[in-house]
Amino acid sequence: MIASETKPDNFTLACILRACSEQLNLEALKLVHRQVIVSDLGLDSITASALVSAYSKFGLVDDARMVFDRLKNHDLVLHNTMITGYGSCGYWEKALNLFIMMRRIGNQPDGYTVVGLLSGLTCSSLLEIGQGIHGYCLRSGFDSNIHISSVLVSMYSRCGCMNSAYKVFSGLSHPDLVTWSALISGFSQSGEYHNALTSFKKMNSYGVELHGYAIRHCLHSEVMVSSALIDMYSKCGFLDLALKVFDEMPKRNIVSYNSVIASLGLYGLASEAFEVFHEVLERGLKPDESTFTALLSACSHGGLLKEGRDIFRRMRDDFGIEAKTEHYVHFVKLLGMAGELDEAYELVNSLGEHVDSGIWGALLSCCDAHNDSKMAEIVSKRLLEGEQERSNYKIMVSNMLAGNGRWDDVKKLRDELDDVGKRKVRGVSWIEI
Repeated sequence: MIASETKPDNFTLACILRACSEQLNLEALKLVHRQVIVSDLGLDSITASALVSAYSKFGLVDDARMVFDRLKNHDLVLHNTMITGYGSCGYWEKALNLFIMMRRIGNQPDGYTVVGLLSGLTCSSLLEIGQGIHGYCLRSGFDSNIHISSVLVSMYSRCGCMNSAYKVFSGLSHPDLVTWSALISGFSQSGEYHNALTSFKKMNSYGVELHGYAIRHCLHSEVMVSSALIDMYSKCGFLDLALKVFDEMPKRNIVSYNSVIASLGLYGLASEAFEVFHEVLERGLKPDESTFTALLSACSHGGLLKEGRDIFRRMRDDFGIEAKTEHYVHFVKLLGMAGELDEAYELVNSLGEHVDSGIWGALLSCCDAHNDSKMAEIVSKRLLEGEQERSNYKIMVSNMLAGNGRWDDVKKLRDELDDVGKRKVRGVSWIEI
């Protein structure tokens, strides 16, 4: 395209930047960034937002902020992108400071701003901050936004404040599966097992009611509705009902096939999942990224190492689909659980410097399963390096060290965890003077 008469514009560059981040290709991202700088197009809010989002996905929030600061005028989208980047990387305080700054210069936040702020609140010590943001939502009328309410449920659940989580949840007329899961997980982690079980039963009942509504209004024959029902039934423990919905579908597309492949894999029925995949190919449908995520997950659950290696190779060679984070997570888990820890490590190490923590976390859990303390130590150093707090992985590493009797190291890690929980939260005023 560059060699032709058709020159790329800012929208073209933004699309390429997004592709770089999705493919975890930092080198390509920096190459495109240089192209943005030397081109005649200049840096506008479109390419700046794409750059901020891309660098944030690599955890490079300082680079993202440098791009942000280069622009003199910051619109709402750019502010939201930077706040979301801070939140997703755990820098809640920087996100909050930017939020306060944007309000002072007259940029009014919207729902995406609030979601970005809430995403960075992950422990009980930040509950007061979360309550402040919730109060702002109430005053600004954002509480009627279903997506924000769902994120509030997740935030309160992560912070262990289940009374508030349930109160927000009760105000939702149609909570989705993610919101139900956040509530149930919160109850379980808080030791409220009776409430967790009760909520799980209500979720199942609610799903059956939705199915009945779909049938009464002749919506059950819609491909997207049936695919959602398959996903819902399988995740609620009713695989037979999920398969029945699939069998009764008059029309099927790749989304519905992906749903049933993922459902079968979830229950360890990897062979059946591959049978469905072969049907996809026989019908002339084109597999997508989600298809291979579901297949690799099925291989991981079923321990099918040979088949997993083959499908990981075919994904790129036969179908031209480059592996993304979720593919690497499942494939690394498959290799590691099969005892191929060295191969799994070499694969993750080959991905470059900025590897998603979920991939390293998958390898670390395999080290734990095989009691390989030497490899676990190497992986944990890679996983915990950098400024971002990763409390869940620190707990895993701490437990592994305790199992090997390394109590001094255990104490050091748990002291760090205590510091995170006890760190004083500075007061924040939500009143504009």
